[in-house]
Amino acid sequence: GLPIYFEIIEGNIIEKSITERIIKNMEEYDCHIDYILTDAGCITPKMMNRLSSSGIDYMTRLSENYELHKKTVEENIHKIVRHEGVRNMVVQIHLE
Repeated sequence: GLPIYFEIIEGNIIEKSITERIIKNMEEYDCHIDYILTDAGCITPKMMNRLSSSGIDYMTRLSENYELHKKTVEENIHKIVRHEGVRNMVVQIHLE
């Protein structure tokens, strides 16, 4: 389907309440959320747990300070591939 809601947010901000606000906005419209794409500045480990327990998939950049980041890298180091000249890495891991 097509997205029915999106919000463009100014970059380089840390605003942990954005994801919560968007979820509340969607609930007001009685819309089911399948997937959230957000930046690390807009999500907390607590929110990640809430999304997971609600069955909402999400994709985010994890802050290196989060325990989840450290644990995920440790457990999946063999799956991480770095490419010459690429500063950042993208790793997609399905946590069940």
